[in-house]
Amino acid sequence: MRQGKGGLWLNGNDPEQEWTPLMHPLALMAVFGLVILASLAVAPRRASVAGFFGGADAEGRAPGLWVLVLSQVTTWIFARSLMNAAILGYFYGIWGVLAYAGYYGSFLTGGLIVDRLRAGGAGSVQDWLVARFGAAGVGCYNLVVALRLLSEVFANLLVVGLIFGAVLPGMAGAVTCADVTFDGAGFTLCEVDLTREDLRLFLRDDAGEILGQFGAVDSSLGPGERLGFAINGGMYHEDRAPVGLYIEDGVQEHGLVTSAGPGNFGLLPNGVFCIQAGRAQVIESRAYAADPPACRHATQSGPMLVIDGALHPRFLADSTSLNIRNGVGVDTTGTRAYFAISNDMVNFHQFGRFFRDYLGVANALYLSLIHI
Repeated sequence: MRQGKGGLWLNGNDPEQEWTPLMHPLALMAVFGLVILASLAVAPRRASVAGFFGGADAEGRAPGLWVLVLSQVTTWIFARSLMNAAILGYFYGIWGVLAYAGYYGSFLTGGLIVDRLRAGGAGSVQDWLVARFGAAGVGCYNLVVALRLLSEVFANLLVVGLIFGAVLPGMAGAVTCADVTFDGAGFTLCEVDLTREDLRLFLRDDAGEILGQFGAVDSSLGPGERLGFAINGGMYHEDRAPVGLYIEDGVQEHGLVTSAGPGNFGLLPNGVFCIQAGRAQVIESRAYAADPPACRHATQSGPMLVIDGALHPRFLADSTSLNIRNGVGVDTTGTRAYFAISNDMVNFHQFGRFFRDYLGVANALYLSLIHI
């Protein structure tokens, strides 16, 4: 028996699923757009250098209240300072925020320098640099300013992304994957929002032939569909026939196996990953047999990694059986599934603790090992 290429995949192209969570984000984006358009409409048109730096319009009038208000709103929305203060506050508490606020004391120093330059007759920093260092001096200064402004653009884009990602979760991807570290080992973790994504099992094509590879799954999809995420989905014999329960699109190909046996699959308790409409479950196999739920897709594998918050009783912390492993767990609501593969060789005990202690899931199932 070996781990085959049964695949779990998801497709996020259902407009009916995506429209509802995007309604509020779209409204908020419209408000932002109106603020931008209003800013452009009321902003005075610059006709001179003095107007540009002084804020006056072509007739020499000072900027009005709405120009200043909209300018401040735009400044604070895109201010990297908000992010910096938040980060320092998170790590160091109120003292981190106060220390960052103290940084703005440098503005007083800048004001003093500018005042001294003006007292000496300079109209700007560039004028003073030209008089003292020539074209080379002012050129170096302008280059530094340009680089500073360029870095500010990218920093502000980062802030905008963080803000929209936090307050508009409906716009965020329903599948997120990241490399994380737990107890000295690296893992690739993919989180799937089952209320927004269509998670499926694939084993055979329309002609009944084993797909066998993720590329074949991708090629078998219909028009407009794409393979957004895939992982080996359970255990299979040499001919790729399922070892235990396998249900695909409501059709059962192989029945449930509840008896002990050789290999990881037979290390009871094992379990079933059951995919339903908008949610999923990881269920111990004998509990499944006693009260089988209606699964649209299901795959049986083993052993269970976590059972009702406890590690599998056969796992040993000092086990020397190390492999690249993958598995699945589901949150308490059943609407978010966590798929993980270790990037380092780990034993079952560490892999189980990753799901229980790092992800906080009550039930998790081992899917397969990867031979390297």
